Amino acid sequence: ARGRAAAAAHRALLQQKFRPWNGVALSDEYLSGPEAAEKVTRQLLDVYAKHDVRPLVEAPGVRTAKDLAVVSGLFGEPAPPAKKRRRP
Repeated sequence: ARGRAAAAAHRALLQQKFRPWNGVALSDEYLSGPEAAEKVTRQLLDVYAKHDVRPLVEAPGVRTAKDLAVVSGLFGEPAPPAKKRRRP
């Protein structure tokens, strides 16, 4: 089974509150702020784990090592090491 979990940032929460994705309904609690969204996301991930659901993470806002650390942290995993950029 597959499920979805999204890492929440304040800007993304505001977008979902006022212009949600088609077919997506998020609770007022979830939309109340990043801390609440993380709490609800963790609760959802716990339910998924109990039912052997493997989440599919769709996170277009993950652009930096810090963003990746947040997503990894939701799963209780350390973030992968950042790649060093090569200089020409």
